[in-house]
Amino acid sequence: VSAIIDVDIVPEAHRRVRLCKHGSDRPLGFYIRDGTSVRVTERGVAKVQGIFISRLVDGGLAESTGLLGVNDEVLEVNGIYVQGKTLDQVTDMMVANAHNLIITVKPANQRNTLQRSTSGRSAVPAVDVDTESDGGTDSSR
Repeated sequence: VSAIIDVDIVPEAHRRVRLCKHGSDRPLGFYIRDGTSVRVTERGVAKVQGIFISRLVDGGLAESTGLLGVNDEVLEVNGIYVQGKTLDQVTDMMVANAHNLIITVKPANQRNTLQRSTSGRSAVPAVDVDTESDGGTDSSR
């Protein structure tokens, strides 16, 4: 069972998803990795470390829902921000909550949006998640 929850309190560019394994032996069905994301800040564009979904397992809960995708950036696990945490720490958080996991992601297929200047052009082009891994390893969830 899965659902998009708390739509009214999640920024439009993010998605909060609940994955529940109610009595099912079915795996959550996704792997995570560490990597870099490009963010637009007041000082310009900056690269920041992040945790990303690296692949979906065929027949797993995550794939069957269609709510998560490869390269989605994981922002929260059960309400706890993952920024600054290691891949192992985030893996442990997911394992501890595997039967009722709530994750907030920034879908990879959504671009960052910038305010337009008076000329109608963006000051900086829209940017996507940098999908290169920083030597991270996959962690099965």
